[in-house]
Amino acid sequence: IGMFATANQILGQLYLFETGQLRGVSGLAVDLRENGLYYDPSCGPNWWNYYFEPIHIGESENAQITYPTKGQYLQAWTYRYGVSRSVASAIVKRHIRVKPHIQQKVDAFVKEFFQDRYIIGIHYRGLDKKKEAPRVAYAKVFDEISRRIPRDKPYFLFIATDEETFLQTARQR
Repeated sequence: IGMFATANQILGQLYLFETGQLRGVSGLAVDLRENGLYYDPSCGPNWWNYYFEPIHIGESENAQITYPTKGQYLQAWTYRYGVSRSVASAIVKRHIRVKPHIQQKVDAFVKEFFQDRYIIGIHYRGLDKKKEAPRVAYAKVFDEISRRIPRDKPYFLFIATDEETFLQTARQR
């Protein structure tokens, strides 16, 4: 699974742990080991720690950290949809910290491309979601973008997509 699916699953685990729903789990640590798209053996064994500070909650010193079972992982995956935005935000603030070198890159990008500009963000999921959701026609997306464009100030479009044709079409428009 991708980065944000992994983050959502971890958010679910943290929620379940904090609310006492992970029975028999006295401590929780995020250790993704070599599992996932982002694992690089030259960067270390736990790819979560490439981007984020380590997460260890509950018993960790002088106690064995009990990792959730596969069933508990699946339960956490399901719970990510049931957690309100305010609760999720509070959990993220308590436990998830971006590594300083990553945050510096984000800050530099924001300063260069977003600061003091009106930005319209478009995330077009194309080829990677064709089995999970109906395809959205380009015309529908561009009609919605047109409705959002301010008439009284300059704007920029920030497009995130895996579909090169969508990006080319947006550039042409």
